[in-house]
Amino acid sequence: MVIMMKTKMQKTMLKLAIVMVMATGQVCSAADIAGGGATAPAPLFAKWAEAYQASAGVSIQYQPLGSGEAIDQTSNKTLDFGVSDVPLKPEELEKRGLVQFPVVVTGLVPVIHLEGIPADSLKLDGMTLADIYLGKITKWNDPALVALNPDLKLPNLAIAVVHRSDAAGSSFVFTNYLSKVSPAWKTSMGEGMTVAWKAGQIEAKGNENMMKAIQQTQGAIAYVGYSYAMSNKLSLVQLKNQAGQFVKPEDYAFQVAVMGAEWRADSNFYTVLTDEAAKDVWPMNAVTFILLRKVQENAEKSSKLLKFIDWIYHDNNDIALQLGFIPLPDSLDEHIELAWKTQLKDSSGKPIWH
Repeated sequence: MVIMMKTKMQKTMLKLAIVMVMATGQVCSAADIAGGGATAPAPLFAKWAEAYQASAGVSIQYQPLGSGEAIDQTSNKTLDFGVSDVPLKPEELEKRGLVQFPVVVTGLVPVIHLEGIPADSLKLDGMTLADIYLGKITKWNDPALVALNPDLKLPNLAIAVVHRSDAAGSSFVFTNYLSKVSPAWKTSMGEGMTVAWKAGQIEAKGNENMMKAIQQTQGAIAYVGYSYAMSNKLSLVQLKNQAGQFVKPEDYAFQVAVMGAEWRADSNFYTVLTDEAAKDVWPMNAVTFILLRKVQENAEKSSKLLKFIDWIYHDNNDIALQLGFIPLPDSLDEHIELAWKTQLKDSSGKPIWH
């Protein structure tokens, strides 16, 4: 079954005017529900947890562990739910006893620390970005970068390349995109939550440490979730998309990707939104998925968990928009609920969502 995007941009942007609900308390370690995973949406899940505890009295703990840990720890029952920026294919979900549901979309953005260059002014295309990470372009005044930025005075300075050290959804999105736009990258590096990064590059675990590495290193380039880049006022890179347009990472460019997406319920909503063809689309978009075990052994806890996720889908687009995340189309809700009814069971095999 293919679910097409029906939500209008105008409808989504109107929700920006809604006041974000925030609680004053901290979520305690002995939470009712334990979740964790992708670091890019960690600020969003923290705000959702605060607001939900204030409205429903249920505490949700979210640990920014990375997408790889989310997959493993949800499978082995350490977490009640996982959050991943890496979609799992149906055969992998079946093997692990999991189901996945998309929840929001945002951009993965290259950021730089380059004094003397106006913020958000540097332009790159996929080939040059790949060549930087392949070690083929090592100086900021390389002719390939100068050709893309004739109006900038790029310095004769070594490029300090920063990548994730952990199994990360951000790295999956980044390497998936580079594999689509650079044959050299595809054949030598490929895609995944981890790859054989070139020697001599800076490693950082999680978006928080990627952010710190870029702030502390003159001449550095890194990739982080849009929310982290904006909240820390990092200098964003404009990217040339498949349509030949240089695009700034912003809500509208992510929304274009969502509007053109096809969500296949019959393949567990597996979706990757990189290198899309639309004119104004941002080239690297991360779809955030919630992971749940098919068999929910604790009926009381699973009921609380699904009510929280249902609350996310129906009541809190405003919080997502405030943090640079794009909600999914309303038309997707009924298909996700149907998947809950048919795929999620208790230990006796009975449906847990009615």
